[in-house]
Amino acid sequence: MTQPASKPASTPSTIQPKLAALFCRASWHLRKNPRAIAVYDLAIQLTDGGEREFHLSIRQFGEYFGWGKDTVRSAFHRCEKEG
Repeated sequence: MTQPASKPASTPSTIQPKLAALFCRASWHLRKNPRAIAVYDLAIQLTDGGEREFHLSIRQFGEYFGWGKDTVRSAFHRCEKEG
């Protein structure tokens, strides 16, 4: 038995205009790397939305999340790539 073809993911050009704002969110831009979403979320919380400075090292992020350095770097790279 064959599986039905899956629907392509919605894109900004195929969705109703009133829902277009869904595509202008960090979660949409970072969706391909869920760890990037976690890093971004923590950074937003710690900096009060970017209003104050707060710094953690790659090692500290890794310890907090239980990830290796390469995993943390990959998450940061995705955040940087998406702006």
